Amino acid sequence: AFNEGYDTNPVVSGQGQLAWLQMDEPGYESDKNDIVLMVDGKPVNLTAHWDGTVFSFIFSENGKKIYFTAPVDGTRQLFELPIPKKGNAQIKQVTNGQFDVNGLVGLSGNNTLVVTRTDMNHASEIYTVNLKDGSMTQLTHQNDATYDQIGLSKVDKRMVTTTDGKQMVTWVIYPPDFAPKKKYPTLLYCQGGP
Repeated sequence: AFNEGYDTNPVVSGQGQLAWLQMDEPGYESDKNDIVLMVDGKPVNLTAHWDGTVFSFIFSENGKKIYFTAPVDGTRQLFELPIPKKGNAQIKQVTNGQFDVNGLVGLSGNNTLVVTRTDMNHASEIYTVNLKDGSMTQLTHQNDATYDQIGLSKVDKRMVTTTDGKQMVTWVIYPPDFAPKKKYPTLLYCQGGP
């Protein structure tokens, strides 16, 4: 079926299977991004049942799973999607923490994925992710010498109740060496029009 929305980021598995990201509403650039897989000449939306939007993805080496990044509570995490024979696949969140998994570099064996990761105090570095338990090991330390010379901020994640009763993520980022009894200027930045 023809899609009038955006089709982007095509990826071919080692087994020759094609998948891509798809938004279905034309002209709506903030639409949900789904992973669509070509099966027997027909597009199958693998994440239509999931209430999240996909940023990027990669196939497993055997082509039976897809690993993807998606936003969750103000962070970007890694997820696992087994490619279903039929019906909906059970999506599993692999990583969890106060950081963003930004790039999917590639697989290193059956149970390890190489990614890039950032947080509010650190620039992008390369990590491995144990796909069984989500643990991460930092491989590069490009900026360690710089971080040793500067103070890092304390970052608090806070949830606030919105006027419609939902929970919204907010971040409070304190200046380095914050002293609670001192007065500081404050910057309020609203992203996405809450």
